Formats: sequence, C-alpha cells, structure tokens
Amino acid sequence: MKKVYVIDTSVMMHDPLFYEKFEDNEIVIPIQSLEELRKLKNASGLKGFQAREAGRKIKEIFNSEDINVTEGIPLENGGCIRVELNHMDLDLLPNALDKKVTDYKIVSIAKSLTEDLDEPVIMVSKDIDIWIVCKALNVKVEDYMNDRVESDTLYDGLLEKTVESNLINQLYKEKSLPIELDESENLHPNMGVLLKSHSNSALTIYRDNALKLLKDKELPYLKGRNTEQKIAIDLLHDDMIDLVTITGGAGSGKTYLALSVAFHKLLSTHSYKKLILIKPTQETELGYLPGSELEKLNPYMASYYDTFSKVLPPYFDGVSDHGSVKASIMSLMEEGVLEMKNFSYLRGRSLDDALIVVDECQQITPHFAKLILTRAGMNTKIVLLGDVSDNQIDVKYVDSKSNGLAYVVEKFKKSKLSGHMTLKSVERSKLAKEAEEIL
Repeated sequence: MKKVYVIDTSVMMHDPLFYEKFEDNEIVIPIQSLEELRKLKNASGLKGFQAREAGRKIKEIFNSEDINVTEGIPLENGGCIRVELNHMDLDLLPNALDKKVTDYKIVSIAKSLTEDLDEPVIMVSKDIDIWIVCKALNVKVEDYMNDRVESDTLYDGLLEKTVESNLINQLYKEKSLPIELDESENLHPNMGVLLKSHSNSALTIYRDNALKLLKDKELPYLKGRNTEQKIAIDLLHDDMIDLVTITGGAGSGKTYLALSVAFHKLLSTHSYKKLILIKPTQETELGYLPGSELEKLNPYMASYYDTFSKVLPPYFDGVSDHGSVKASIMSLMEEGVLEMKNFSYLRGRSLDDALIVVDECQQITPHFAKLILTRAGMNTKIVLLGDVSDNQIDVKYVDSKSNGLAYVVEKFKKSKLSGHMTLKSVERSKLAKEAEEIL
C-alpha cells in the first residue's frame, strides 16, 4: 500500500533532494513548512544556506505553468509531491500547546490527514519537539533515514591483527607483503593495520592488495604520539590520497596534525599552490559585524589560530608571539597562498592545486559535504575534521548518525582515493586526558 509522507521544514533543510528518496509514495508539504523555509532563507551561516538550497530545489519541481501544486506533481520514481493548503485543524491539538507555533500547525495537518485518509500517513521530521507531540497525539512519525549511517560503530580506519613473528620479520625485511583476503577480512584501501605477535609488532597501511610498512614521516615539529596519529600523518602526507577524514575528541590532535602537514606541503615540498582553511559558521550574521571578512571570521577560526604558533616557526624566523604569528599569516594571505573562508566561498568554485582543510564537519549535512567534495579540481586534496559525537553537534538537523562527516567516512571507506582515521587518545595534556576519561 502506498503511504503519505508529511514533510516538515527540518527534512527539507537537511536534504534539499528529499523528494527523490520516498519511492512511489505521496509526499505532502504543508504550506506552513514552505513559509517557515522562506523566513529562514535570510539567515546567514549554514541555516540560511540550507534554506536557500531547499528553496531552489523545490522551485525546480514546481516551476511550470501547466501544473497545480495542490493536486500533485508526478515524480520520476513513480511517486508524487503536492502542497497542502488545508487540513489544519487546531482543535485536534491539546489546549496546553501554543497553537500559534508553526511546528504544531504542521502536526495538526498530519493528525487531520491521518483521520481523513485511508492510506497510512507518516510525519517525517528531524525535530525532537515534533516527534514528542506526534507521539502524544498518536500520529506516526519517523526520522529521515536516507542518509543516516547504518552501522552502530563508525568505521575507525584501524585493524589490529595477531600473526606469527616470522611474518612480521619478513615485513621488516621486504617492507611490503602481498596478501590475499578471505571474506572474513574487513580491510579497506588505505586502512591502518597493526600486526602483533608474542614478541614484536609492525604498523602497516593496506594499499594495492599489500601491507606496506609504515615509516615515521620526518616533518618539522611533528611526530605521531600514538598509533592513530602516525597513520593520520601518513594519510595526510600521501599525495595519492585526495580525501582524508579525521575524527576524534577534543585534544586528540586533529587540527594540529592537519595544519602541520598542510604547511609542510605548501611551504616546503610545494605540492600545492594554495591552502584554504574553512570552518562552517552557524547563526552569525557576518554581514552586520564590523571589519573585513577575515576580521569577522576570526572568532570562528580560533582552532586554526591556536595551532598557527606551533606549526609556523619552521618556516618563518622569529615567529614566537601573537603579533609575529599574525604578521606571518597576513604575509601568506597577501601572497595568495593562504585563504581563510566560510563555506559560502565554495559555491560555484572549481579549486585546482589546492589543499582544503575543513574543521567542525560534524556540523554539516551530507548534502553540504557533497558540495565541498565536488569543488575539488585537479591536484586538490580535501581534509575533513570533526568530532561526530552528539554532544559536539550544535545544529538542529543532524546528529551522530546523519551528519556530513560520518556520512562521508562510511561512504568513502572503500575508495582508493580516500583514507580515514579516528584519533582515540587525548594528547593535549594530562589534565585534558583525564577529564575526557572521567567526566
């Protein structure tokens, strides 16, 4: 039996292509959802971007003089989509609710359709408030599941395997060991593999159907402090890997490792012509803040600035205090080899010969993650950083299973172009490590 899915604003914000994901069922968009979307278009940051993206896609569907948007428009997948102007019965809501709230008006439409239609009616929302009200009113409600990570445990990029000592000795001698996988082996390209025996161990990277012995990279002021960091450095340093994702908690070294290798690639080996640092901004109206674009972004680039003083000294004489660090940054920006931008910079761009580092990627949707990756031109490497745990996600429409970073990690784990590592140890300080463990 076909179903009727009532879509709220959060779903459209999360995935502007939501209408492609409901098979041959009927999609109902309450007019209140569209009005809420219209109001959000003027917001800056990710919220405004997502609202405008959703608005553009909806316009593409309804942009014809020969259709009636309230009767239903056929979709390529066999389903249909329509706008609902009626069926808002506020008397179906309990008096305790503020009936002026748009979310509750949308719920009342789903409740009314449930009572009037023979087909199953399902409210689809990523808003916890709507979920609770729907449950209370016996309205069937579901999360938008299309781009959620199915696995309970996110791919972490590391496998530990017990082997015989002679195999490890052979690896140290030959530096590489071809291996044939059986179906039980869950290896992916560019995955770290830690081989252990009763007497020795070896850290390797799985590439081209072989285990390659991993050697510490000699970079200024950078040495991996643990197994995961050593693998992450190798992935960042390898020019054959176009996409690197690094997850981990506060103090695990994500930004430090990424920027250390990035400046080495930019200023020593000259592998790239430009380093672009991006951080998603949320609610802030940057246009109304005083100063230049860089001055407006400075508060949101703190994670980068905190690291500059540690990674720049090998390349600039006398870099030791805030003033000299800032002068070095400005020098690089004036030369055009360093850019610090917010996400809107990416729209319509094709970026060649660039190393792009994007921090706080747990805040973005899978749709926006795709936008970032599709900007990559020739000889461009993209590094996505973030902490995918729920307590580090500040936006309304994503969680630990549906954010863009987790989505990319899972979708790209079988690609030879990408590598992932989850940093599990806090290396910032003894206090930070203990706080992470006991609080």
